[in-house]
Amino acid sequence: MPSTEITQMAFDGNEGWNTNFMTQKAEKMDAEASANMKSQTGDFPDPFLGYKERGYTVQLEGKETIEGTETFKIKLTKKPVKVEGKDEENVLYYFFDVENYVPIAMKTTIKTGQMKGATVETMMSDYQESNGLYFPFSITTKYNGQTGEAIQIDSVDQNVEVDSKAFAFPEGQ
Repeated sequence: MPSTEITQMAFDGNEGWNTNFMTQKAEKMDAEASANMKSQTGDFPDPFLGYKERGYTVQLEGKETIEGTETFKIKLTKKPVKVEGKDEENVLYYFFDVENYVPIAMKTTIKTGQMKGATVETMMSDYQESNGLYFPFSITTKYNGQTGEAIQIDSVDQNVEVDSKAFAFPEGQ
């Protein structure tokens, strides 16, 4: 069976695109989606790094137990996103293990598209060390409580050069 390369989401610094799962063709995102992506490029590798400088706010909302683990519930309010031309609140909730201070979950609500209004939960586990940093080697995403994706990571490479062409929209599509 021939393999198919699917780009779930790419952004070249100005324009976003992804692969349409039905047609297997690359499709450009609309201008609003690209603008929202551009406004959040500073979030990589983590939205908490330099959050004040980007105009974000962070608030401790107490403790909550997530799948048997006691966590600190942190509300991260980012700059609003545009949805159908209007600014909408952009809030994410992070849940940090109270013993190790690593994020084990993140929750938000989808703002656009077919899944608009759905709750998205990203669960992170199996933390392993790579060059002095810890990364979750298991990531599961749930939509309204139903598992959508489960990712198992084999290794993490850091400071690897990536050709900028990897983010460019494939011409001829």
